[in-house]
Amino acid sequence: KLRMGWIQNLTENEKKIIDDFLEEAAKLKGKALNKKEKQTVKFIARDQVRSIRKEQKSKKQKKSRVDMEEKEDETINTISNNADEQGRLKILSAKERDFINNAIYEEMKIKGRKLVKCEMKEVLKIARKKILNNRISCQIKNERNKERFEAEFEWRKPVPFRR
Repeated sequence: KLRMGWIQNLTENEKKIIDDFLEEAAKLKGKALNKKEKQTVKFIARDQVRSIRKEQKSKKQKKSRVDMEEKEDETINTISNNADEQGRLKILSAKERDFINNAIYEEMKIKGRKLVKCEMKEVLKIARKKILNNRISCQIKNERNKERFEAEFEWRKPVPFRR
C-alpha cells in the first residue's frame, strides 16, 4: 500500500536514500524514468524514510526509558518490569482488577452513559498509574521492614556510673 505526501525537514541522509532509490530504479529500467515511475519510486522511498524515522523514534524512547530506570532504585525497576511498552500491566491481582473495574464503573456513573474509547483509555491509564504507584510504595515499605528486622541487636552491659 503506497502512501502519498511529502515528508517535512528531510535530512541529508534521507535525501540520499531517496536519490539512491531513484538511481537504482533507473539502473534496473536501463533508461531514464518517466514522471509516473519517478513518482511511485519516490513514494516507496518516502515510506522507507518514514519507517526509519519511526525506528529511530522508538529507539530514542526506549533509551530514555532505560536512562530513567537506571536513575531509580533497583526495587522500583523490578516493578516497572511488570509493565509493557504501552504501560499496560502484565500481571494483575484480583484486587487490582477490581480497582480498575470500579474506576471504569465510577466514570460511567459520572458521565451517565457508556464511555467512548478515548475516555476509557484515559481512565485505564490513570488507574494503572495508581496501581503502579501503590506497588512501588508497598515494595518500599517491605524493604524498610526487612532492613529493620535484619538489623541485629547486640545487648551490651551498660558501663557503671562511678562517683
